[in-house]
Amino acid sequence: MKSSNLNNKMLKTDLQQKKYEKAGLSSLDSTKFGVRAVVISNKSGLPFITLKLDESVNENIMVPFLSAIHTFCENLVSVSQELTFHTADFDIYVFVKSYSNMELMIFALMDQEMKKINLRDEAESALDVFVRNYPVDMLQDWDGNLEYFKAFEEKLQTQVTEYLQRTQFGKLTGMRDRLKLLWSRLFQ
Repeated sequence: MKSSNLNNKMLKTDLQQKKYEKAGLSSLDSTKFGVRAVVISNKSGLPFITLKLDESVNENIMVPFLSAIHTFCENLVSVSQELTFHTADFDIYVFVKSYSNMELMIFALMDQEMKKINLRDEAESALDVFVRNYPVDMLQDWDGNLEYFKAFEEKLQTQVTEYLQRTQFGKLTGMRDRLKLLWSRLFQ
């Protein structure tokens, strides 16, 4: 039995290592990476897609909790599109945007040490691309099968990787490059 648990841990480590390598990193040192998970969900907290770079993240617990906190804050201050929570180890970023008659949320779980530049622009871009790929009427009629959104995970991974390269690894771009990037995302 212990051998089976050890094999499962090694398999998880191998999967995590592959995700880090795909992001252009050579190590499992998450402090170098910064982003632990990104989740796109509906307003009630039901996740459509989860990009987990840290397999210990449980989005099924995190997302409904954050959705409830967002709703509480929204009722308290009447407007709340963007929230950031700071914990002892992590920062949690929440962004909400309405599309037609549906609100979508994006959550990012990040290490505290990570540089956070233009998070709102990145979050909004990710949601916009998601809705272009999966229009609101399709999302409202969704049958609950997460495989439907699996193809989008790679696009989200690419966006996270590009963001980290620009912010964490000194590859910040000028205004002209940012506009090119924005145009390329708009017309994917």
